[in-house]
Amino acid sequence: MIFFSGLIVYLFALFLMVMGILCFIRPVPIQHFFDLFAATKKAHLIEQAIRLVVGFSLIHFASVINYTWFFQVFGWLIVITSLLLIVLPWQ
Repeated sequence: MIFFSGLIVYLFALFLMVMGILCFIRPVPIQHFFDLFAATKKAHLIEQAIRLVVGFSLIHFASVINYTWFFQVFGWLIVITSLLLIVLPWQ
């Protein structure tokens, strides 16, 4: 399980780094991509599900990486905010 948690954490970190670089290289397509976030209720719930998976993976993987406490807190922050965004009315 640690392997899969780490894989999810590293893939999501890679995604964030690529998106950050692309913001400088091709800002218009990236802006269009971000404009699609929460465009529909289905997209909103999918985004929150992805956040929950990443958050729980971070919490689980934190036990084998440096700064365990920091990453556990950050993972719980992602999970709690995702649950709040699911429970609160969309738009």
